Amino acid sequence: MDIKELLKMQEDFEKVAFPDFLNIKNEEDFYNKLLFLGVALSGEVGEFNNLIKKLYRSKFYKKENLENIDEKIREEFIDIFIYLLTIAIILNIDIEKEFIKKLEINKKRFAK
Repeated sequence: MDIKELLKMQEDFEKVAFPDFLNIKNEEDFYNKLLFLGVALSGEVGEFNNLIKKLYRSKFYKKENLENIDEKIREEFIDIFIYLLTIAIILNIDIEKEFIKKLEINKKRFAK
């Protein structure tokens, strides 16, 4: 499965779960939805980081309950990925093309 298939699956899900969300009515609606997605994405990143913090604490201070921590970390990671896919759909970003372009920039930037 490639990224385009994942984008299509996410778009199809959005259309069923939130029928009006991808229907951008005007410029204000576009920015409101983009703002919502940015805030939601930040929340998911916060949840992911909180789990990483707990993992760190358990490793060095033995103070955290790590029941199902790996599963929870994977779940938060995928939540982040889902929001990124939805943002890419709304912004019409070709993820594969932009990834390759940015990878080439990074190769030059971090060349040894």
